[in-house]
Amino acid sequence: MVTARSDTAAEALRVLVVDDDRRVRASLACLIGLRVGLTVVGATAADGAVPALVATTHPDVVVVGLAPCEHEAGLALLRGLHRRWPALVLVATCVQDGLAQASRAAGADAVITTDSSPEGIGQTLVDLLAIA
Repeated sequence: MVTARSDTAAEALRVLVVDDDRRVRASLACLIGLRVGLTVVGATAADGAVPALVATTHPDVVVVGLAPCEHEAGLALLRGLHRRWPALVLVATCVQDGLAQASRAAGADAVITTDSSPEGIGQTLVDLLAIA
C-alpha cells in the first residue's frame, strides 16, 4: 500500500536503485537523478545487502531492475522488500507473459520498461507517491 507523503512537496523523493548490471544501474540512477524532485540515495546489485542498504538510506521508493532471464529472482526480491518497504517499482526490459501481474502480486506498485522515456520514468516515481 502506498500512502501520500505528509511532508512538503519541496522535499525530494528518495530513490534507491537496485540492478545487477552496473551499466543499467548507473543509467537508471543518472536518469532518475536528472529529474527535479528525485534524489538517488544509493545504487546496488540485487544481493543480500539490499535490505541493509534500504534500512540505512531510507528511500521513499526502491526501483528494482529485472533482467530478462532473472524473473524469479527479481520477484523474490520484490516480495522480500515489500514485507518491510511498501513503495516499489519494477523496471523490466520487456513486460510479457504475465510479468506485470506477477510483479504487482509480489509487491510492485508500478512496472515500467527500460524503453520508457527519462521523463516517463521520473513521472512514474513522482506519481507513485503523489508529490508535485
